[in-house]
Amino acid sequence: ILDWVRRHQPRAWVAVDDWPLGAEAAMSGHFVQSNPRVGLQPETAARIKALFARQWEHREVLDAHKARAAAR
Repeated sequence: ILDWVRRHQPRAWVAVDDWPLGAEAAMSGHFVQSNPRVGLQPETAARIKALFARQWEHREVLDAHKARAAAR
């Protein structure tokens, strides 16, 4: 997953898996672990959506800072 992210550099990404991949520091804020017995549940989907929203919000702030810096 992290190789793909480094190669393609998406603006936002979330990995979902039933394996505990969240221990990797680079996955922090990008990983949701699903339950292998029941699969994707509404609360899991809500966490995925929240991570994407937080990433896009953060990205918009960074883009605004870059635009202001470039305008100077």
